[in-house]
Amino acid sequence: MEKRTLVAIVLSFLVLVGYQYFFAPKQQKATSAPQQPAVQQKQQTGQGIEQNVQSFYTTHQHTLPEAVIHVQAPFYAAVLTPGNVAIKHWDLKDYKTALAPGSPSVDLIGDIKGVVYPMWESFDGSSFTMPSTIPYTCSALAVTVPSARATKTIVCSYTTHSLVLKKILTFYGNSYTATVSIELTNVSGTPLTERLGINWSGLSGELGSRYDIADGIMLINNSRDTIDAKSLNLSKSYDGLIQWFGTESRYFIQTVIPGEAEPAHLHATRTESTQHGLIPLLLTYIYNPKTVKPGDTSATTYTVFLGPKDMNVLNAAGHNLNRAIYFGWSDIIAKPIFYVLRFIDQFVHNYGWSIVLLTILIRIILFPLGQIGFKSMRQMQKLAPKINELKEKYKDDKERQYREMTNLYRTYKINPLGGCLPILLQIPIFIALYEVLLSAIELRQSPFIWWIKDLAVPDSIGTLHLMGFQIGLHVLPLVMGVTMFFQQMLMPTTGDQTQAKILLWVMPIMLTVLFWGFPAGLVLYWTVNNVFSIGQQYYILKKY
Repeated sequence: MEKRTLVAIVLSFLVLVGYQYFFAPKQQKATSAPQQPAVQQKQQTGQGIEQNVQSFYTTHQHTLPEAVIHVQAPFYAAVLTPGNVAIKHWDLKDYKTALAPGSPSVDLIGDIKGVVYPMWESFDGSSFTMPSTIPYTCSALAVTVPSARATKTIVCSYTTHSLVLKKILTFYGNSYTATVSIELTNVSGTPLTERLGINWSGLSGELGSRYDIADGIMLINNSRDTIDAKSLNLSKSYDGLIQWFGTESRYFIQTVIPGEAEPAHLHATRTESTQHGLIPLLLTYIYNPKTVKPGDTSATTYTVFLGPKDMNVLNAAGHNLNRAIYFGWSDIIAKPIFYVLRFIDQFVHNYGWSIVLLTILIRIILFPLGQIGFKSMRQMQKLAPKINELKEKYKDDKERQYREMTNLYRTYKINPLGGCLPILLQIPIFIALYEVLLSAIELRQSPFIWWIKDLAVPDSIGTLHLMGFQIGLHVLPLVMGVTMFFQQMLMPTTGDQTQAKILLWVMPIMLTVLFWGFPAGLVLYWTVNNVFSIGQQYYILKKY
């Protein structure tokens, strides 16, 4: 029984570690278009896709003068490039990069040198040609949205002998969104075929740690899909109803929301080179072709959202952007836990204490299950002498030994697996909690008490410099290790006492090392969970 319990506990943490390394970055995968339609797409657009990839690489080698466009809004400050009117910077005013006073705001675009900035148009496959960098002339180089109810518009235009192209950008004071209208007027004497492509670029990979992954993201055919640049064989095509697409990180998303709900084509392309370990990724949304008659104007409108993965913000933005919040395969369990955590915090106003109360609530719900497990282990402990007698008596007859032990369990009405199954059944709940506490933006830079200033990172009281290494000094993992030690002391043992003593020290040390670099919110949950388990085990020992 003790060996089974040990296996159950070890399996729990192997699942945790293995899940984080092998499964956490991977999310629901929508079915991508087969390779043949992708080849047909190239034939329809001539060398369209190849041209997009080429301009993705080379646009910044032919940059225009840096007469950038500045946008100030209540929630963000943006900088746009005059060429392509793409987004160079998008700073979120309410989110800082660090807790230190004077820390800069989070820039959702960042530095992607050598690769074109996101939100640019291409017309590959059209009956006319456009330069890879469209030199727009804009109505203003600076706008300010003064209040939540206000809006501001910039009109940028580019003219050739056959057409007038306008890019109209509208910024809002009450959201993280902006709308973009592309108007193409045919001033020639013959019809024009327009095949508009919206291009969004970003970086894919680990943003400083394996806990913060940047990837492409989309909602296609009502299914959430993640595009990992590492898994791309340089390019991949998707066909279907694409409700939105863009890039995401642990706490933020940058998306394009097409204005027309119709089946379309999305092409994902990555570069062969990397930037500081990150892979530049280009997502091109290709509209269906339009014919623009002489004197007519074609208009296409889409929306961009660059903001936090905050449920309230995403719900207000609409377009099913709340689907961007996803907790992996445990989502069906994690979402209710997430909502309960947010509900508790409405009254507590401290996510540290909210985690404590949530942990206690979950343990109360699981109390009967834990009670069965601990009671079974306690009964097995009392039955251990009789089991050992049977093992010794029938050591040369394994079949008789098994039969006699089965009769013994039946006589005393004990399920030998009763102590293991409750532990294994709690693993999905633990994984769901792990995902919530790891990914919820509500915990980002959220303080608890005393030295714990940010629940989303390891708690720290300093750094130890030892033999050229820098080791963070964390208090919560040590507290957690101590609680685990006392929990192991109260754990009923049914086998070899030497093995039990080894387990008494190995488990706390192993878990302390495992949790050393975990975010404080996760360690806080496990510490409170241990304290509750100690109380429950003590109660069982006294009662039985």
